[in-house]
Amino acid sequence: MADDHVVRQATHTVALLRAYRDTVAQGLPFEAEELQRARVAFNEQRDRLTQHMRGTL
Repeated sequence: MADDHVVRQATHTVALLRAYRDTVAQGLPFEAEELQRARVAFNEQRDRLTQHMRGTL
């Protein structure tokens, strides 16, 4: 059972992954600012989630 904070972080990570997926589905070039923002937002949140998960071990 994960801590509530970790669950919230995981839920946010999934939301950002879906947003990234939807942005990629638009067919934008990899260099497009919108695509890069979505990618960076997901990657940063994924890293935060990883740290939160490690902190609860």
